[in-house]
Amino acid sequence: MATALVVVKPHERLRLEQNRKDKETGDFPVTQLVPIDAPSRTYIEMIRSRLLAERVVHRLGLDRRNDPPLVSRWARLRQSGEDVLSDGWEFLQYGTVRPGDPVAKAVRRVQRKCTLAPAKDTYLFDITCGARSAEDAAAIANASAEVFIAYAAGVNRQESGGNRMFLEQRLHDSEAVLADARRALTAFKDRQGTFSLQEEDAQQLKTISGLETELEKTDARLAGLLNEYTRDHPKVMSLVAETERLRQSLARLRQQRTVLPDKEKQLEDLRLRVKVAEDTYTVVTKALAETRIQEQSQVSEIRVVSPAAPPAYPTRPIRVYYVAGAVVAAMLVGVAAVLYAESVWPRLRSTADVERLGLPVLATIPRAGWRVWRRVG
Repeated sequence: MATALVVVKPHERLRLEQNRKDKETGDFPVTQLVPIDAPSRTYIEMIRSRLLAERVVHRLGLDRRNDPPLVSRWARLRQSGEDVLSDGWEFLQYGTVRPGDPVAKAVRRVQRKCTLAPAKDTYLFDITCGARSAEDAAAIANASAEVFIAYAAGVNRQESGGNRMFLEQRLHDSEAVLADARRALTAFKDRQGTFSLQEEDAQQLKTISGLETELEKTDARLAGLLNEYTRDHPKVMSLVAETERLRQSLARLRQQRTVLPDKEKQLEDLRLRVKVAEDTYTVVTKALAETRIQEQSQVSEIRVVSPAAPPAYPTRPIRVYYVAGAVVAAMLVGVAAVLYAESVWPRLRSTADVERLGLPVLATIPRAGWRVWRRVG
């Protein structure tokens, strides 16, 4: 087994707006409800996918590699047993056994021989892979990490490129909308001949007040002349014409002030359109700048901390386990043999065994030690 250590290192992306309160880790939103190892577990499931396993197979040529023949008889027997079990399970599932695709077979082997586990409360996770040789195990583990990092970087670049193209089109559209809104506002001001309705209203009020004052003075003068002259007198007729002119001017100005609220509403609507278009243009411009920076940035949130190295010793078999297993098996076989022999060939070992037979006993010979036998012999 060989293990590669991978870290998901979150970094704060460069943003033109610095008062953002939302946080992300590896493009995943971070909240109190999301475990800290959620990004690592998500990446682990991505590495286990067939797509990345197939890329590892093609990168290392595992589908074209001919493994060296197994020297051990037990290894050959085990490999044959695995093949038979695999074919039998396939037959039970689908009712037939088809010739195996070397790519699919290699992909299944990589998925089966590689295990991934996140380290608790960290952004780290291990990629552990097994193979027949230490070099192959290290190569598969390192290739899995490198393929995953390249895949994640490619996906990020692709998403950034798609976002950039969308924002560029959106920026072009917002520029057109803003230009149309500004042209409409300018045309309205030119058509109405004003740039500030408040100033125009104040000027009209001032003019009306002056005309009313002048009309009062003219009426007073006309009343004085009527006391001295008749209405056909030239001075009286001149003041009457002046009074009529002032009244018409006042009526015209008052009529203009009645349509002023409608003009003010139209002007405010046009100004609001311009402001909305300017805000949209500003937001799209900032988003496009951030996307371009992200697209050109080479910073990756996923790095290999410790590449896998060929292990000095294989993970299995552990020889001491075989020795211990052999000892336990020998003891069990010995006990079973003794019990079997005892059940097949019964023997008399004590007077109690003889008494249980119910036969007459003529004599007993006591057990003598080796010293007694030496004296006798």
